[in-house]
Amino acid sequence: MNKIALLIPKYRNELFGFSILTILIFHFFNDISDSDSAPALMTAANIYNSVIFSVGVDIFLFLSGMGLYYSMYSRRGIAGFYKRRAARILPAYAVIGGIGWIIIDLVLEKTGFPQFLFDFSTVSFWAEGATLVWYISFILIMYLIFPLIFKMLSIQNRRLRDFITAVVVIALISGCIILSFTAPGFYENTEIALWRTVIFIIGSWFGCKICRKEKLTYEIYLLFGLGVLFMILTFITGVDGSFLWGIFKLRLQTVFYPIIIMIAATALISLFDGKAVNRGLRWLGKISLELYLSHVLIREIFKIIGLPTYIIWNYLIVIAISFAVSIVFHKAAETIKKLSTKKRTD
Repeated sequence: MNKIALLIPKYRNELFGFSILTILIFHFFNDISDSDSAPALMTAANIYNSVIFSVGVDIFLFLSGMGLYYSMYSRRGIAGFYKRRAARILPAYAVIGGIGWIIIDLVLEKTGFPQFLFDFSTVSFWAEGATLVWYISFILIMYLIFPLIFKMLSIQNRRLRDFITAVVVIALISGCIILSFTAPGFYENTEIALWRTVIFIIGSWFGCKICRKEKLTYEIYLLFGLGVLFMILTFITGVDGSFLWGIFKLRLQTVFYPIIIMIAATALISLFDGKAVNRGLRWLGKISLELYLSHVLIREIFKIIGLPTYIIWNYLIVIAISFAVSIVFHKAAETIKKLSTKKRTD
């Protein structure tokens, strides 16, 4: 298991591709679960939602935390770090997100320009629980505070660093639990992001381990074991009961369970090293952000105009349009980058 875990950085782009695929499938099966679809489809949806569900997002965040550590470790410099992060996410969100929210708020729902600003700025997520593009709001905050996370992980004493990281992880989990009781309304609106801070920190810690070429001894087995434990507990007890109790168990499970899926995916990906499967996943990984953004917005637009996305043909059209938008934007961004680089060297 140790050797497989150490391959995660090597197959980072492939794992990004794998994670976006699982997210696309999850959204379809999640729509199926909320419909009166055929029993066979409902069974498939229930199985997928029980085994894989939304762990693609958690893998995304683990890899993002790991990548951010690499970026700051190799180049240092906070100003340059922020500039690179802004260049990666803001143009994609400004164009794809801007057009998406214009269509949703101004054209279809006609809620007015203030609502457009409310949604486009992602303030609506924190204020009202509008989760459509919660990931963008969350990752931007992680970008902003990452220098503090990096400073924490820069402690030279390995045992002290690991201990402090474990304390932070426990504090974040405890904070989510406390918040669910003290501010249940805010918690219900934002728990989809709050719990994900844990896997992001774990990913950053993992990146630190790899960059410093420190051996992973008991740590990976501990994380894997916790994932197995919480998965078994959730299967045994289910997520029934009150909303808060169900969400608590589900999110606690997804804190560690993605490690299991990621290690299994890395083992499979390593078997296809240099083959078409890996090249396809790597390509998907490169457009994963654009694909995620365009997908969630187009899926929402289809629902608003009365084209249910639990109907497979409608969903396939959503996927096709999402890919087209992502490819066009990615190609345009690459062209602009090449032209600006050429201009600077001339």
